[in-house]
Amino acid sequence: PASGTTAATGTAADSSFTTLAHAIIDDYMARRPSAATDLGVHKYDDRIEDASQAAIQAESKALTDFRAKLAAIDTSRLSEVNRADREFLIRSMDAGLLADDVIRRWAKDPDAYSGAITNAAYTIMKRNFAPAADRLKSLIARERLMPATLAEARKNLANPPKIYTQIAIEQ
Repeated sequence: PASGTTAATGTAADSSFTTLAHAIIDDYMARRPSAATDLGVHKYDDRIEDASQAAIQAESKALTDFRAKLAAIDTSRLSEVNRADREFLIRSMDAGLLADDVIRRWAKDPDAYSGAITNAAYTIMKRNFAPAADRLKSLIARERLMPATLAEARKNLANPPKIYTQIAIEQ
């Protein structure tokens, strides 16, 4: 949400929306540590994305719950900026649900896993946001979690298309 939106309108609806939007963003960052790092949030630098079926199902449930809360908001009581942010967040929830529940890349694309772990390393090292020794410590913590991600890939992948497998190998 745009900074200052709640202060500018001062409505209870704007305040409630902002609280919900922050919860959605916090949830996203916790589930996507590499994205958080890339966006400058370093709270999760020692973690990587959880690729387990339980995590995928939990994310789908969270997206469904957040979407329902967003849809229930009376937009006539929101500022124009928060109405736009609400629509953006609803579409983001829809995109996440489409990815998790319909497209299901996690079930058919090996590169989703190999790419995720290499990106987890890259996001730590690509910028000098902290001393090299601190970033290396976070990188080592992430590297220790990588075998578990690959183990989840072995569980989750079901007859991936040959071309997806070839691309993953080439990567």
